[in-house]
Amino acid sequence: MVDLINDYASVFKPALLCTSVGGTLICTNNVADVRRDAWLDQLQRSAAKAGRPIREIEMDHAGSRFSEFRTASRR
Repeated sequence: MVDLINDYASVFKPALLCTSVGGTLICTNNVADVRRDAWLDQLQRSAAKAGRPIREIEMDHAGSRFSEFRTASRR
């Protein structure tokens, strides 16, 4: 089991290492309790440690939809 709230790196590292140099990695934050900036920071640090620098980041700003889902699911 992976603790995504406290250890997203355990998911990022193998995904980054499986991505070819110059390749594309598509990933998502599936945990409403992990803020976008913290998630992105962890991805960037993991990429640097894995020797896979990030050339470009494209974000889907679905944050408002995600927070609505989180609110609805906690009722």
